[in-house]
Amino acid sequence: MGTTLDPAQAGAPTQVTLGIGQAPGETPAKRVTVKLPPGLAANGAPVPGPIGTVEAQTEGLGPIGGVMTLGGDGALTVPLSGQAGLLSQTLTARVVRRPNGVLDLTIDGLPPVPLTTLVFRFGTPGRALLRNPAACGPQVFESRLTSWSGEAAIAQSVAWVTGCPDPFELSSVRLAPKRFLAVRRGAHRTRQGYGTALTWHATRAVETTPVKVERLVRGRWKRFGSLEGSGAEGPNVMRFDGRMHNHALVPGAYRFIVLPQGTDARAVVPFRVLKPR
Repeated sequence: MGTTLDPAQAGAPTQVTLGIGQAPGETPAKRVTVKLPPGLAANGAPVPGPIGTVEAQTEGLGPIGGVMTLGGDGALTVPLSGQAGLLSQTLTARVVRRPNGVLDLTIDGLPPVPLTTLVFRFGTPGRALLRNPAACGPQVFESRLTSWSGEAAIAQSVAWVTGCPDPFELSSVRLAPKRFLAVRRGAHRTRQGYGTALTWHATRAVETTPVKVERLVRGRWKRFGSLEGSGAEGPNVMRFDGRMHNHALVPGAYRFIVLPQGTDARAVVPFRVLKPR
């Protein structure tokens, strides 16, 4: 049994190909149930029409196959044909969603001929039936074959979802100095004690790094405004002159909240604006 995702990119619409094999001499399969992992989701609302194919290689009799079609009533049919027209049969399939999110696709009444391979392709050109999970990692597919004599066999295969960005880490968040004067005139910018610099280190680049500014008022933190820092991989520096909304901050206790965009990282850095000299 083998499975491929095309593409395997996390969160992308994907076409799933799942192959199942039978050893020569085994009793022909009557029923096959394929369990799709809970991480795979439907790519939009189901639309009646072709949703994939089933292909099988018979033992000594050549290939048979057909197109899985979703009807307007939600029924799933699989017409099988092959052997130069000697075999023609329409199977009915059913899909069951389990409480844990797993989708079971069962096709019953397969022709009583020995099969060496059975391949399901979920999706058609230009139409991806499923969507990969947003998180990278293994996706486990399981198939259960029941023979015409009642024998059962279970097989599993793993397909990997890839393309996730490296984990983001925010570190070395520092503010120097933590007590400073707000710039009130242009001449203050070159004087010592005015303004500060916020620095941090990021393990990968992000689009931007919003920095919220909150002020302590009567024992409670209140939103005062926001700034925008860089989103570079490695060291970042944001210089702050103590001015917002075209005015110098009034003396008091404040804090920066560093929130790199698109991540769960967060850092809080307190500071104090001093009274003018």
